[in-house]
Amino acid sequence: MAATAEISTGTLRAKEESALLATELRRLARVATVVMLLISPGVYFFFRHYDDLSVGWAIAATIATVLVFRGLVDLVIRRLIPWPSLFGTNDARLQEEDIVNRRRAWTWRFAFRVAIFVSVIVTVVYFKQVLFNDSHLSWAETGWHMLQSIGALFTSKTLWIQLLFGFLLLIINMMLFLGPMLAMGVSQIRGYEPGDAEWGVKLDNVRGQAEAKEEVRRVVELWESGEGFELAGGKRERGLLFLGAPGTGKTMLAKALATGFNSPFVTIPGSGFAQAFIGIDAVIVRFLARKARKLARKWGGQCIVFIDEIDAVGMRRQALGGGQTFTPVWEEHGEGFFGPFGALNPSGDLIHESPAWREHLFNMRAPERRNPYPGWMSKVGSIVN
Repeated sequence: MAATAEISTGTLRAKEESALLATELRRLARVATVVMLLISPGVYFFFRHYDDLSVGWAIAATIATVLVFRGLVDLVIRRLIPWPSLFGTNDARLQEEDIVNRRRAWTWRFAFRVAIFVSVIVTVVYFKQVLFNDSHLSWAETGWHMLQSIGALFTSKTLWIQLLFGFLLLIINMMLFLGPMLAMGVSQIRGYEPGDAEWGVKLDNVRGQAEAKEEVRRVVELWESGEGFELAGGKRERGLLFLGAPGTGKTMLAKALATGFNSPFVTIPGSGFAQAFIGIDAVIVRFLARKARKLARKWGGQCIVFIDEIDAVGMRRQALGGGQTFTPVWEEHGEGFFGPFGALNPSGDLIHESPAWREHLFNMRAPERRNPYPGWMSKVGSIVN
């Protein structure tokens, strides 16, 4: 136990250090806001006397400038300083402020990306009219003219009638056939926001899984504060797969992860994907992803998706093979291997990891064995497909 605690302390950031870093980042953002408020009279003077704006428009432009500067400070802090991980922190006030900060930073990042995209479109139109038209509209006038044109398009009654009619036809055709089965699958999707997913289980309550808990902590650290890891050329984990016999604590560890993780949580059982018709499960996956993205946008840009007993999906996919019996594809020393995974029996559920088994898989997965066609033919076939 002492050795495990020592290893954990040496490889992971302490909770106190993360809480102190979060407090300092919050203090830095507040100082930047105070500085911008102090120079706001100068900004108002600029808009009032140099741009000849009215008093109301000058005040509105000054407030917008202060808000944009505050958002820019959040983005700079997020870019230059790795965001602290508050996984397992017991301070509820600090967790709430961390959620607000992450949500604000994600919102401003989205706003700046939209602004850059719109600016690029306006700039392209502006240079096009300068080169090919005789009009001499300024860049701002070009953007305002495009906005008026878009507004006139959306005020057209014919456009809205056509869109509404097509949407209703699409929904009616889908719901007549897929509606009942799709509704039963979607109803199994549950979303929990921070504070709601209190399962009554914490990571300290999970006993006898020291290596699994350490691995979960490492992955969580990369999820929450892995900006520096990505800048160094690494790639964050996109998911965890808990594999083990029944009763080993897989679901309990997932509940502990949901309780300690300061982010929204979406859960669905593996049986929710097992639908009668092929294709409905894909629609349910899209509903699941849509709900996760919606909660991520609301709570700072990240969300956990937990699929319980996903082996039910694997068993269903295996059953689609029709229960056919595989024939031996390779033999060595009188031992036959069946199927693509080198099973010892025709049903494919008994595998023995041995040097001969590994050599068999390497031979099966070799590029020349996997694809007997030349490279140019495979490329043309992929383009056609």
